[in-house]
Amino acid sequence: MLSKPPLIALDERVRLASDPQASHELLCRLANDPSVSVRFHVAQNRSTHPSTLACLAKDYNYSVRSLIACHPRTPTSVLQFLAQSRHAFIATPARARLLSTPLEELKMYVQYPDEDIHRFALHTILQHPDASPALKIRVALQASNRKP
Repeated sequence: MLSKPPLIALDERVRLASDPQASHELLCRLANDPSVSVRFHVAQNRSTHPSTLACLAKDYNYSVRSLIACHPRTPTSVLQFLAQSRHAFIATPARARLLSTPLEELKMYVQYPDEDIHRFALHTILQHPDASPALKIRVALQASNRKP
């Protein structure tokens, strides 16, 4: 969060955060604004960079995190983090988006060293509508042979 009061009025910061032409640097800076309203608009902005979305996924405000779960540019690893939320309005859209993630991308995460991401990727593949029974068996066998 910003340590001193912003020099730009709140309505102007909200306008900048909503601007699809705003630079990556500006949106990254506004993602740390003390106002939830500004961060909310950064989370809604379709131009917000995936790295900024990853930072906002840890925002204390539920509404901001919920928007990140629905944002089309949110990285898969961030969706996996949000899908584990105890709040359904954050976890449900993240899980739905993960089920539409290409299987090739999900298969990469099964090998991920982080145990939570590995476990969630495995679970998502096993529920994925495009996963063949053979793929589900192969992924489950790989997971069972994994060393902790």
